[in-house]
Amino acid sequence: MHARRMGGVGQTRASGLPRVQRGLTFWLFLPSYTLVVVMTASHMLGLVSTWSQLGTLVPAYYFLAMCVHDAIHRAAHTNARLNNLVGWVCATALGLTYPVIRRTHLEHHRATEHDHDVESFVYKSGWTLLPRLLISNWRCYAVLPELKRREKLQAIVFVAVIVVALATWPQQLFWSWLVPMQLGIALFVLMTVYLPHGRFAKWVMENVPAVTGHHEAHHRHPQYPWYQYFTMGERGT
Repeated sequence: MHARRMGGVGQTRASGLPRVQRGLTFWLFLPSYTLVVVMTASHMLGLVSTWSQLGTLVPAYYFLAMCVHDAIHRAAHTNARLNNLVGWVCATALGLTYPVIRRTHLEHHRATEHDHDVESFVYKSGWTLLPRLLISNWRCYAVLPELKRREKLQAIVFVAVIVVALATWPQQLFWSWLVPMQLGIALFVLMTVYLPHGRFAKWVMENVPAVTGHHEAHHRHPQYPWYQYFTMGERGT
């Protein structure tokens, strides 16, 4: 049987928008995730310094967050299985299950800036912004009651595994995985959630929308992978 492919690829929109070109995210994900695994293992074995590891893995985790975001919108690959593979692998690297982050983000698209928008957790400014950015991935588990039974079980088991692993190897996992991962997520959420929705959103979106990945264009046309928004700019109006 042929692998299932997702529709809409290569179609020209009646509005004159460019064709959706999926696939590059998947091919960039492969070396990026390999780099994360190699650097994490190297740091745990004492082969690289903490500063070298942080300098490499913080941007790598940022990119994995971009990859799982594309997967959520079925933009990582035309093949549904490969798209979901990207979603699952990147989500677990970020301390989440794929259904948890997918439900959280899709609810954000449906309820942006409303009280039941889970991502509104980081919209407000103030001295608590930094800690909120740093724990924003764990906040996604607030959607747990809305998941299917199997998805709830997956999430509960996965969190239990994380807790046991951190309790068993606290120092190794804290510096080799948790710290660079949380910093990468904090930076990603700052750029793609707080800046386009927070206190300075109007100025940011009018003057430097590219730093948010052209967030408004993404909300209008979420079917595109991240790299196409930079060539589209704000044409998706």
